[in-house]
Amino acid sequence: MKPALLLIDLQEDYLRDPALLPHRDTIVRGAARLLKHCRSASVPVFHVHTIVTRTPDNRMPHWRHEEKWICVEGTTGSLSPTELAPMEKERVVCKQGYSGFTNLDLTESLRALDVDTVVIAGIHSHACVRATAVDAYQMGFDVRIACDAIGTNDPIHGAITLRYLEKRGVHIEASDQILSAKPSIRGRTRPGPSGSGDALPTVIPAGADEVDLAANRCLDACHKWRATPSCERISLIRRLIDLPESRRDEILKLLVHDIGKPIAQARGEIAYGMGLAECAINTFEDRKSHANVKRVPHGVVAVVTPWNNAFAIPLGKIVPALLYGNGVLWKPSPAGTGVAELMMECFEEAGIPEHLVSLAVGGSRTGELLMNHPEVSAISLTGGPEAGWRASEIAVRRMVPLQMELGGNNAAILWRDTHLHHDVEAIVRGAFGFAGQRCTANRRMIVPEDRFDEILSTVSRVAESLVVGDPSSETTFVGPMISAAAAERVRELLKSCDDQGLVVLQPHRAAEIACESLYVPPAIVVTDDPASEIVQEETFGPVLVIQPAKDWSHAVSLCNGVRQGLAAALFSDDEALIEDFLSRAEAGILRINQATDGAEPRLPFGGWKASGAGPPEHGEGDMEFYTRYQTIYRPAPSGRRNTE
Repeated sequence: MKPALLLIDLQEDYLRDPALLPHRDTIVRGAARLLKHCRSASVPVFHVHTIVTRTPDNRMPHWRHEEKWICVEGTTGSLSPTELAPMEKERVVCKQGYSGFTNLDLTESLRALDVDTVVIAGIHSHACVRATAVDAYQMGFDVRIACDAIGTNDPIHGAITLRYLEKRGVHIEASDQILSAKPSIRGRTRPGPSGSGDALPTVIPAGADEVDLAANRCLDACHKWRATPSCERISLIRRLIDLPESRRDEILKLLVHDIGKPIAQARGEIAYGMGLAECAINTFEDRKSHANVKRVPHGVVAVVTPWNNAFAIPLGKIVPALLYGNGVLWKPSPAGTGVAELMMECFEEAGIPEHLVSLAVGGSRTGELLMNHPEVSAISLTGGPEAGWRASEIAVRRMVPLQMELGGNNAAILWRDTHLHHDVEAIVRGAFGFAGQRCTANRRMIVPEDRFDEILSTVSRVAESLVVGDPSSETTFVGPMISAAAAERVRELLKSCDDQGLVVLQPHRAAEIACESLYVPPAIVVTDDPASEIVQEETFGPVLVIQPAKDWSHAVSLCNGVRQGLAAALFSDDEALIEDFLSRAEAGILRINQATDGAEPRLPFGGWKASGAGPPEHGEGDMEFYTRYQTIYRPAPSGRRNTE
């Protein structure tokens, strides 16, 4: 292919929008990475900018209606950030409408260069990116959109746009996939995160035909299962969770080898998963019945699960789905495929009917095939924000129930009456365990300004004491990241913080091990800017952000000042502060004198705001999600009609 890069509206006025998703720095960093690659490969670059003039007034009609003046010629808001500034030989194409092709110079320039492929990055994905992509498609160009270098302030509309474009042959891929000189090979192996040297097979994704077959088989099995008496369902599930020790050891080894989870924490995940299953049985047995109201199963439930809890999360979703009479069409994360295949063997050995739990492996496209399948009657997903927006669009369009857990940006407020070393240790361990790759990890720590230096020093000492290394070692607390790409993403974020002048401390020296590229030593970042990327975005890595607070009200404001709302914690013995925190904290899970990490199997688990949607997982949430109401009206016995 002969590509050209089109950077759409990456201008300061657009990037300043507080509603932009993801954070402006995330978009800029992704676009800068793509731009650097293109420049090194001598790929032509076009900076497509919206430029407004006052005389004559050339604004689009809706801007005139809103009396909006942005991207005005000659203003700093019309310019690109420094990282994306055009070089001397790069063209700047000015437009006033949505599509870059409203300026005919763009078409002529691309044709003159014999370009056959356009790579698009920029904002907004639902508007100008879409319009430019559609016009390029109509002109016969191969169109590729860099999903790690686009943004929108209307995420549902953005999800609809990506689906619309993909159906028309537009490739939505990460930058390195788009511009890689090496074609992807199905089945190629990849290194595992454990550093053992053993390679993991790349997952060959299920296509539409395979998903269709799995869904229909699951539906057939589901019809029979629904008629199975409750006591028999419970008996089979109890056989499932009564795994022989040999099977538990196999699961343990896979969690360490395939996922890189430190072995002690992997044991904890297995115990937690079993606890979830046991509590689901107890909740199911305790359910109440009513004469006029039934709770009936949905049918086939699409279950999409992540890699970071490859055993516990699937078990916590699949067991209640089965207990309430559903079938499950399951797509695990590619990295968790080995664990999923072993779990399927365990289902079979326990006597779970064939195809009642049907596995479809693959990435995001396979997940969307599952959620879009006409036989799927409900969707349960644990994943990231992008997956959540796509699932939301699918569920609303198909009018099916949706349950989502989308991660957290969890804060712990450490107040003045803290038991300093004990409380700091709890938060630090909650931040850095499993290299911070947990949705409940402590991402942020909010502390009073007048104790800041003392607390920072203690945090640094505790972080330095944690063991970083081989996940198969019993002493390891901070293991590897799931992949080299994930580790590099966190390193780039920390470098960005350093470039911005933020305090970045990495007090721990990483162990000298074979697979160093996968390891990021625990990092502490200090900032008093609540709008910064490191505060607003979930890092999903071993990073703890410390935010100084002027007073208690400011501390609560900082705690709530992010889009996410999964978990929050307060460390204090002051009952008045505790009550105020419990009444004002905007999160689905609140903890007092405990770090945000972890969960209790018997209690509902779910987040507020951008951390989730639908009923919570576990506890009372199981019946609420996996069944639906059916109300029955009958005449009173005295009111029966005489049919003789």
